[in-house]
Amino acid sequence: MFCDCGVALVAERFRARERHPGHLDRELGAERVDERVAAWAAHPGPLGLDGGPVVVDTTRPVDGAALAALAGEVGALLAG
Repeated sequence: MFCDCGVALVAERFRARERHPGHLDRELGAERVDERVAAWAAHPGPLGLDGGPVVVDTTRPVDGAALAALAGEVGALLAG
């Protein structure tokens, strides 16, 4: 599953997120954040795995129940 959105939104979310302190995000300056976002933007998109991606547009609110159902369907397909 790949959650898709534009580069500007990726940067905004990267800056706003709070992860475990071990990731050292709070120690990153704006320049390092921009570098990380630029690295992601150079190769955006899902990984090239077998079966093709399920892409979820996260530029707008996502229906959690529908996403959970979709995840269940994907899991069932993978379990085969």
